Amino acid sequence: IQNDIAYTHATINTFLEKNPRLPKILLVDTREQIPPKLAKEIFKPLFNRGVEMMGVIYNKGSEASKKNFKVSFRVSNESPENKKYKVNHLAENFGGGGHPMAAAFTGNSEDIISELVESMKDLVENKNDFAYLKLTSQLQH
Repeated sequence: IQNDIAYTHATINTFLEKNPRLPKILLVDTREQIPPKLAKEIFKPLFNRGVEMMGVIYNKGSEASKKNFKVSFRVSNESPENKKYKVNHLAENFGGGGHPMAAAFTGNSEDIISELVESMKDLVENKNDFAYLKLTSQLQH
């Protein structure tokens, strides 16, 4: 697992180097690059870079099972806007639940991710304040 942790941190750092400007709201698909048990490691470094609210998509169960995934949402404690984001409402729309600052749901269809992207876009007035990014080949040059 130490190799997985080192790889995950290297992937996150490379991602941050390649994406110096991050939006307020971010949806990150980690299924191709980060082991499921370590997917939530990405929250803190991105919150430290100014992201206010984000969702992380990761494999549920075995890494080979890409059809079954989980989406975890968090709101930054540092965000002055944190009271306006209610991620539990977002998760509830997809059959999940949680608290206003932390929530999740499980899914098994890429259509759900498309719907989620549209739902998250609706949370911002300026469309540049939202991005959907996939962590793929971050460590390759």
